[in-house]
Amino acid sequence: MENILIKTTWIILLNLEFFSLFFALYGVRKHNVKGVRQYVALVATNALATIILSIYVSSGVLIIIVPAMIFINQLIYWDITFGDYLGLFMVAFFLITFVENFGEWFLENFLNLNEMSANLGCSCFIISTIWLFYYFVGKRMNRNIFRLPIKINMIISVILFIFNLVYSYFIFVLSEILELKQSSWGIALIETSGIVIVILMFVFVYILNTQREFKIEKEILENFNKQQKKHFDIMMEKENKTREFRHDIIAVLLQIRNYSDKQNYNALNSYVDDVLGEISDISRFDYNVGNDVVNVILNYYLVPFKDKCKIEVIGFVDEIDNISEKNLCILISNLISNAIEAVEVIAEEERYIRFEIKKGKINTYIIVKNTFDKDSLDINGSKISTSKKDKINHGFGLKKIKNIVDEENGQLSIDYKGDIFCTEIMFPNG
Repeated sequence: MENILIKTTWIILLNLEFFSLFFALYGVRKHNVKGVRQYVALVATNALATIILSIYVSSGVLIIIVPAMIFINQLIYWDITFGDYLGLFMVAFFLITFVENFGEWFLENFLNLNEMSANLGCSCFIISTIWLFYYFVGKRMNRNIFRLPIKINMIISVILFIFNLVYSYFIFVLSEILELKQSSWGIALIETSGIVIVILMFVFVYILNTQREFKIEKEILENFNKQQKKHFDIMMEKENKTREFRHDIIAVLLQIRNYSDKQNYNALNSYVDDVLGEISDISRFDYNVGNDVVNVILNYYLVPFKDKCKIEVIGFVDEIDNISEKNLCILISNLISNAIEAVEVIAEEERYIRFEIKKGKINTYIIVKNTFDKDSLDINGSKISTSKKDKINHGFGLKKIKNIVDEENGQLSIDYKGDIFCTEIMFPNG
């Protein structure tokens, strides 16, 4: 009974060694034990290993049963892919074996402990060392720095395996074949130098992988900055066009007001004809929904963009008497310009804008749908806002639309499904 308890304790400590190493060194935090079935599997694995070890005590059985039991236990416990886990386990197994060889030999030869006591003492030492390392160093390390590609992990495990063979051979030669009186100090020197080499190897891997991750992060940041610059250039080009348009419109309106105040109607008519001639390209009715105000806005924004985007304009209304022409102009302008802004940042073949306007017996509906890039918006429940740093300017369009809808006693609905962004407005007929 006592022998079984000792072996059970040893098995638990072995599992704790690997648990501690995976948690502290490999950054594995999330476990996979979510129900009774996993717990039963863990208990059954340990019970079976204990029974076999209690019956068969030969080294051959230990070499097979112990690694298999640890491998299955840790695989059940951690939420990690099999390939990733296999690479980590191979490195962990040979690393712990290497340290255990030194620790057990030291406890047996210098403290005169028996084999099982040396095993238990060595496991306790390894677990304590790992957690001290984690407390003082590991917390500040990159959590995933040693989670390397499986090929690299396999190479490291082979190196550690060779170290185990070499040092086991030297220990055997010094203690069993040569039987030197000072062999203990020679073995201690060999084991210590081996541990130092292993530590230096892991330091090298840490530095190498840190530089690799830094390079990857730098490339990601550079690509992100390029995308941000592209978006910024597009927005600046649009902003410049908008400012130029506003400046021109203000100048035109001031001149019209000047002719009107002077009652110089002949000059006014001539000036208006000139202005209409200059904007004839955008005033041609490629898109016609029956309302002059809406037509002018649609053609101004969409005609220059129709070769770069799939555009659908659907519906027909004549007079819209339930909203002022000024508000209608501002509303349609913001709806269309927002849609164009959204599709400008995605691939040309994915661009799509659909404008629909219809007048029922009770309500008038305006619906705008467009494709968009989800990364360009912060979508959280029913709240949708731009993810750009300049939230005030880029959020102005939607804010203006909402203000007009509220002013005209309408209803605004904003939604998205997949890559389609939809803005739907409803006004009660007057």
